[in-house]
Amino acid sequence: MNEYNLFHILGNKNRVSILRELAKEDHMTFSDLSFNLRMNPKLVRDYTRILIDAGIIIKSYPGYRLTSFGSDLMLIFEDMWVKISILITPRKENKTDVK
Repeated sequence: MNEYNLFHILGNKNRVSILRELAKEDHMTFSDLSFNLRMNPKLVRDYTRILIDAGIIIKSYPGYRLTSFGSDLMLIFEDMWVKISILITPRKENKTDVK
């Protein structure tokens, strides 16, 4: 997989939502993913297939789980998300800073 494919995969909010759900739990069933994310089962099937093909998740009893690559990716992604959130959060200006 190249960087373009990875960014394409992570550029979809629904696929990222699936990854974030799987990062919370060790395993999740197909039904749990659909229910928790309030997502059409067809979309869950399509998105999980893409994530499996990319080696980010694996289908294992009783459902799906992150691969070691997927777990590492989520650690990086969550750290990056926190930093981006800090950067884009509006800051209150201190009256002494305004001239």
